[in-house]
Amino acid sequence: MKATRRLLTALLLAHFLTPGAAADERTELLEMKNTILNLVDALVEEGILSEEKASTIKTEAAARARTDAAREIETEEPPMDQASDAPTSGASKVVRVPYVPEFVKDEIREQVRAELRE
Repeated sequence: MKATRRLLTALLLAHFLTPGAAADERTELLEMKNTILNLVDALVEEGILSEEKASTIKTEAAARARTDAAREIETEEPPMDQASDAPTSGASKVVRVPYVPEFVKDEIREQVRAELRE
């Protein structure tokens, strides 16, 4: 049991404390995926988890990932070309901001009001 804890701790520390950790999101997600797969395999090796249960966990995770990815693609709106209000070809990178602080909203609101007054 102590060996398992040490292994799990080492894997997690290696993942989160790697110098110059992955800059882009895809690499980070792949690292996380591989870390979790290694953890499941380590639990099987230690006899804590059966191979059948590990296989079930991996299969269900893959199915859920496909479902979530499909749902995300369905709800994603194509980026709009500012000049024509038509969807762009996807050549530009879309930046999504899930949360905008209230003070930023207030600043934008004031800027728009000032522009409209001019």
